[in-house]
Amino acid sequence: MDIHILSFFLGTRAQHEIVHPAQTICDHLKSIQFDGLIFCLTSEAFKSLLRDAGFDVVEELVGYVETLDDLRAVINSDDPVKAVIIDVDFNLTASKLMRAHGYLKKNPECLFIGGAADTLITVGGKDVI
Repeated sequence: MDIHILSFFLGTRAQHEIVHPAQTICDHLKSIQFDGLIFCLTSEAFKSLLRDAGFDVVEELVGYVETLDDLRAVINSDDPVKAVIIDVDFNLTASKLMRAHGYLKKNPECLFIGGAADTLITVGGKDVI
């Protein structure tokens, strides 16, 4: 995270004074020596941070669900996912949630990690969520 950008808004802060969900989760995974596949319901920036730290992130399927067969193909996966992470994802869909649920249901040892729990997200000066 570039603390120089934040200093414009917050004044000078040390890196350890800033809590950033993506970095905090990444640090936690490192601290427990996590080694496994991760399914993310997060922004691309969050996924990139995890990849840059050396973690394996499930690649997202691209396409549209038009039939029940399409839905089955999107939500059912044999990927050996060991962690599901949820954070802010402006492209969240029901099929992504169903897929995450499937990973968690199939593997009782699968970690479920929640990031930001903002009740409101402001974009362009307006509360959108």
